[in-house]
Amino acid sequence: MARVFISHAAADKEYADAFVDTVLRLGCGLAPEAIFYSSGEDTGIPSGEDLNHYVRNRAEEGGLVIALITPIFQTRPFCLAELGAAWSRTGQFFPLLAPGMDRGALEGILASIVIRYSHEASALDELKERVEVVVEPRTRVTTWNRQKKSWLDRVAHLAAALKQPETATLAEVARLRNELADATADYEEAAEEIANLQRQMLELAATKDAAEVKKIMLPRTEEARFEVLREAAALALGEIPSVVGAAIWHSLSNRQMGWPDPDSSEWEQISTNVEKGMLLDSQEGLSPNRQFRKVAEAWQRIQELQRFFGETSRHFDNWFEEAYEAPPDLKSSLVWNAMFNAH
Repeated sequence: MARVFISHAAADKEYADAFVDTVLRLGCGLAPEAIFYSSGEDTGIPSGEDLNHYVRNRAEEGGLVIALITPIFQTRPFCLAELGAAWSRTGQFFPLLAPGMDRGALEGILASIVIRYSHEASALDELKERVEVVVEPRTRVTTWNRQKKSWLDRVAHLAAALKQPETATLAEVARLRNELADATADYEEAAEEIANLQRQMLELAATKDAAEVKKIMLPRTEEARFEVLREAAALALGEIPSVVGAAIWHSLSNRQMGWPDPDSSEWEQISTNVEKGMLLDSQEGLSPNRQFRKVAEAWQRIQELQRFFGETSRHFDNWFEEAYEAPPDLKSSLVWNAMFNAH
């Protein structure tokens, strides 16, 4: 039955191998069966055994727990769990800190106990005495001194080769959290868009009407649908003279636009567009000539937006009134000017 348990990080195998072979086996004369060292071929876990169960049992059985504390040791949850279990069960605990490590940076159990370095000769002598309490010594003093010197000659080189844990600054952690939040939001947005596309495909498969197809292709939320329709109308109005757009607004309320004062700046613009044919002049007044493709396009976009306003929910109406300070109705000059920056 093992009497000495070696707690270590698997990533530190070269360092731990040298310690077990030089200090314990050759220096203290411990036989393989007296040591539980999971990284060793003749001191580790037999084939077919459950890792967690076997290590826990050996930790509980160990008469002395030697912990080889390295930079990577404290980053391994399994090491810390095995360390806590062994220390609390046996009361025989001998941690050794790798050269170059700061005692003040230790955490958990290690922060509250006296801990020495593995390159201190007196610490090694104390360790040998502790080993002899649980296992009968099998080497002479001269052999111990020779193996202790061998370890002390090598330990600095071995410690310098130890792997360092990858750590992040608080700023880096904050940046990564922000990136994760952004990525999560992007993923959720993409998932919603995919769901919308799937819905559109199913609905498109069931219709052949062009107007229905266009309606299906609009976004799902009312606010997003409104913005698509508003932008389409604004772009179409931007393709025609402003006075023709004004005539469209008048026609929306089934009324004709009148001629302005002959001295006004609009008189010349209206006259020019009447000559071009984009405005129709009759006894009732001025109206947009929808025989022109761009005029017809603008009229259609305005009609689509006005129809949308007639189908909206109370939730959207409240949102719109808060944003535009008026109910959703294109016949209102306040709404028209606010939406299309008309003057």
